[in-house]
Amino acid sequence: MRTGDVRGKGIGYLIGADTSFKEILMKRKLNVALWIVAGILAVVFLIASSTKLFVPKEKLAGMGGAASRWVEDFSPGALRAIGALEFLAAVGLIVPAALGIAPVLVPLAATGAVLLFTGAVIMRLRRGERATIIADLVYLAMAAFVAWGRFGPGSFTRPAPRVFNRARPRPMAQGGLPDRGRLVP
Repeated sequence: MRTGDVRGKGIGYLIGADTSFKEILMKRKLNVALWIVAGILAVVFLIASSTKLFVPKEKLAGMGGAASRWVEDFSPGALRAIGALEFLAAVGLIVPAALGIAPVLVPLAATGAVLLFTGAVIMRLRRGERATIIADLVYLAMAAFVAWGRFGPGSFTRPAPRVFNRARPRPMAQGGLPDRGRLVP
């Protein structure tokens, strides 16, 4: 950024002519909304996965009344697999972005969550549990929002700024001998 008098030149002068203040504000709001929704989904997945991983099938079937009778259609191994996938989704929605390590995993985890909730909706429709499908549809919409946002406008990947290095290739070293392509300042 250049120093000097910037009065009257607008915010575009400071942040780049192609980016408006409203656009930056909207992206920040979208980013906050995506973090909140991803956090809510992560909590839901952690609670759901812990019950599927650590509570026996018979006890799990009796815990939620009619809403949890679907457990009877699955083997204990399948319930543990669903619980493991839910745990991975919870971790994948938050940890990669929070640590800055492979943040591309966030939209992939959200896409996996969309697939999990799609399966839950289909299973509830097959069982005729239309009253309990509402929560699954809400979570499905939330996961789809995170996947859309993190793949699209709220993506963590941004084009890297160009860095100009002062080093330049010098074809010939002193004395007229080849320099073998080394970069020298």
